[in-house]
Amino acid sequence: MISKPGAGTYIAENSQANLAMAMGDAFARERHRLDDIFELRLLLEPQIAHLAAQRITKKELQKMQSLISAYTKNMRDGLPVYFYDQAFHDAIAAATGNQSITLLMDQMHELLRESRDEALQSSVRSAKSLEDHQKILEALSMRDPERAREAMTDHLKHTREIVFTSTTGE
Repeated sequence: MISKPGAGTYIAENSQANLAMAMGDAFARERHRLDDIFELRLLLEPQIAHLAAQRITKKELQKMQSLISAYTKNMRDGLPVYFYDQAFHDAIAAATGNQSITLLMDQMHELLRESRDEALQSSVRSAKSLEDHQKILEALSMRDPERAREAMTDHLKHTREIVFTSTTGE
């Protein structure tokens, strides 16, 4: 917009180019922020899964299985699954028995919500996350810390790849 005193306000000739540039800059910032969030998640969550595998109870395993069942039902019915996704990750943190980890994850919900944003959800992402969650649960059920860490790492890498593929339009 160009404003000329006494003559009014006009749309600049190159406003489309300026708008496209501004949108490109905003997209780049958002992509960088999501990349930061996934980097943080990759530092924390595999270690949390590793610890949870050593401490998890039968009751906690049953809760996680219930979350996976609810996730599956919602996915089949075309309903949102992000609540169950977050609850599954929270249950893993709780299974560590470490209140500081649980508190940290609770405080990070707002930040992590960006990487689980509904706009970034897709049927491909939901199906892959379900498959990954089942592998994580299997490792936790076997009380295999290394396998749990690896399964969580794979899950976060898969999710990151799907999110970045969907945000780049590839």
